[in-house]
Amino acid sequence: MVTHAHKKDDDLNRWVSTLKERIGINKTIVATAHRLARLMWILLQRNEPYQPQYTQSGATQCIKG
Repeated sequence: MVTHAHKKDDDLNRWVSTLKERIGINKTIVATAHRLARLMWILLQRNEPYQPQYTQSGATQCIKG
C-alpha cells in the first residue's frame, strides 16, 4: 500500500504519500499499520462493519491521526 499510494487520490493515500516524503518509507509503514489498527479497533469496539463514506470526488473519509 505504501509503495503504491502515489497512484491513488484518496485521503489515506495522500496522507501516506506526504508522510513518506517527510519521515521515510520504513516509519511510514509502521505509522500506516498503526492507523489501520486504530480504525479496526474502533470498529470492533462499536461492533460495526466497515462502511467507507465517499465524498462526491470518490475519496474515502479516514480517521484523523
